[in-house]
Formats: sequence, C-alpha cells, structure tokens
Amino acid sequence: MGMSIRLDERRYVEELKRLVADFRMWKNPLVPLPDGFEDDLVWRSYRVFGQTNPADIIALAVRTHDEDLVAQGEGFISDSVSMIDDEDVFGWLFRMIWGKELQLRQQIADADVENLDATFDFLTSACRLAAHVLLGWGEGDTSSAYIARLFLIEQYDDALNCILPYSNVSLNTNESELVVSDLRDRAIAAAMRRGETAAMEMKLHKAEDGPHYSSGEDSTASDDGEGLDVADDGRPFPQSDVLYLFDADHVIEAYRYFLDHADGDADGDGELDNGNPWRRPDFVQDKLLTLAGAGIVEPLVSTALEQGDGDRLEAALNLLTIYRGIVCDDGILALPIIAARTLQDSDGLRPDADLDQRMRYLESSRDLCSSMAAMLLARIPDPSWSRRLAMDLLNADMESYVRHVRELAES
Repeated sequence: MGMSIRLDERRYVEELKRLVADFRMWKNPLVPLPDGFEDDLVWRSYRVFGQTNPADIIALAVRTHDEDLVAQGEGFISDSVSMIDDEDVFGWLFRMIWGKELQLRQQIADADVENLDATFDFLTSACRLAAHVLLGWGEGDTSSAYIARLFLIEQYDDALNCILPYSNVSLNTNESELVVSDLRDRAIAAAMRRGETAAMEMKLHKAEDGPHYSSGEDSTASDDGEGLDVADDGRPFPQSDVLYLFDADHVIEAYRYFLDHADGDADGDGELDNGNPWRRPDFVQDKLLTLAGAGIVEPLVSTALEQGDGDRLEAALNLLTIYRGIVCDDGILALPIIAARTLQDSDGLRPDADLDQRMRYLESSRDLCSSMAAMLLARIPDPSWSRRLAMDLLNADMESYVRHVRELAES
C-alpha cells in the first residue's frame, strides 16, 4: 500500500511528558496544589492513553492515593517516556504489543491459564491505545484510519507490519530474526487473504451488479426478494447504509449455512467454497468484523461455531439483525448511539451497583465503543470523518459524537 505513516510525534510526547511531570508533582508536592489539579490529571491521563488500563491505573492512583497503584502508574509512564526517547512513539507501541504477544504465546505453550486473561486484557488495551494515538495524532487521515482499524479488530500483526518501517526500533539479532520471519509469514498470509478478498469483491459486484442506492420506486431487490431500500431522507452516506444491509443479510445467511454444514467440512473450507465467497469462512468473518467490530458479536459467533451451538449462534445473529434494523431505519451513524443507549439500561449503572458490576459495565461499554469505531472506520467512505467519529467513540465521548453527526447531516 503506497501510504506514508506519520505521527505528530512532538505534540504527543509533549503531552506525555507534562503528564509525567504533573504526576510526580502530585505525588510529592513542594507547594499546595491548585484546586482541580487532580481532576485535570485524571482527564489528561485519558487524553494521552485513551480509555485503557494504563489510564485507569493513573486515574485510580490519583483518586485513591493507593501506594501500589501510584507505583504502577508511575512505572508505566516513566517506562513509556524512556522507551519513546529511545525508539519513538511507534517503537514504544510496537514493543508494548509485540512483547505482550510473545508473552501470550509463551503462556499458551505452557498452558499457563492463570495469567492468560490478564495478558489478553492488556493486549486489547495496548491495541486500543495504539488506535487512540493514530487517530488522535496521526498526520494522514487514510493511513491513520486504516491502521487504527486493524488494531481495533486485533489484527495487530498486520498493523505492526505497517508501522515497523516507520518506527525507530533497533532489534538485536535474535529479535530481528524472530520479528522478520514472524511478520513476513503473517504479511504473506495477510496479503494473500486481502488479495483473495479483493478478487471476491470484484466478482460479487460484477455478478450481482453490486447493491446500489435507489431512491424512489425502482427498489433493488436482493436474492430473497426483500428490498434493500433505505429511507431517502437526506442522511449522510446512504450508499454505506445499503451496503451494510446487503452484507448483514449475506453474513447471517452464511453463518447459518456454516453451522448446518459443519460436519461435511472437516478438512478446511475446500468444499464450502465452490467459487462463492459467502461460502468461505475467512471472507465472511472479515465481513462480520466490518459490520460489528471484534467486540461483542464476533466472539459469540466464533464460540457458537466451534461448539456447534445453534442457540448461541442465533443469539449472536439476532443481535446483528437488530443492528441491521437500526441502520435500515436510522442510518449507519445512528447505530453507535442506539447500541450505547441499550447498554446503559444494564445493571452496571444502577446507583447501588457494586464495584464489580461497574467495572463489568465499563468493560462492555469500551468493547462496544471500540467495535463501533472499527465498524465506522471500515464503512464510512470519508476517512477525515470516520477518523473523527471513531476518536469520539474511543474516548467514550457521546456528546462530541452526536455533535459531529449533526454537523455531517447539515453539511
């Protein structure tokens, strides 16, 4: 891909270093701190690190004055600064994610179940942090949006591959052999997959003349005779809405087919293929990631297929059908708003909720926001907008998101 990947490195590092200096000043104040200093510190930790574990640790440290948390928070930010001084921001992100992934592989190899969850959570957090940095400080809209999405759907091997040439990482011989062969193997696999996907897309759009946006009478009927019409009410990106409906219908149908034909296909997806991309699990999974991100629907679908569990699959597809209905009625930009509102009705927000319930709510809410951000980055054709909207969602800033959507509707 011919795109240059640049960050406004100086601006990011300035904010990070100011955070470090203020955190240390808060820890050992030489003079009384001004009112609102703690609130500002918490706000800025989220601004620099996004809605992630490291920012939570700093925020909790500041709120609780707990010694362990203070030490952890300070450790993370000072390590980050020294790594960035050595190897730039991309180098720091690369090491954080790649290092965790090596740890994860080691734990899987050792069947170290106890630590797996924590490592997984940290990896998810690190990927979200990388997406946050790219969307907030990246200099090109297209490349920032493209690579941020890869991090959000946790295809971090592809994403690391994109940033490695631009990072100032100096690997020792062992490391570089490992990274190079590792990333090369994956890059080849990813390129083949992308090439296949592109070829299939072409074939689809030729075969079906592609789904197209119709206003008025000549509604495009899909295979099963249902119209793929969306209301022509002047909403932005009507083509994205139509494509969403088209892909959702085909993904739902495909997963039901995979479940029914699970036994006849022990040896990979050879027999399912017969030239139809919607019979290829990897193609369909890629589509699902663009419809719903990696957070909520996709893990349910994967587990359901692994276990041959029809009820669980229907529950996941039911959620996708609800998403489809929202896009049909209110447009693709309304989906994150309505999905977030539904989540707010859960127990985690009751005034008497305990800390566990609140933390679970926070986790689901972040999963949803990053899934919706990944969906927009995949489906909104204008990267300068998809990037702004995705950043709002990753920051859990619904007010700003709604403001931007209004702006878009009026433009």
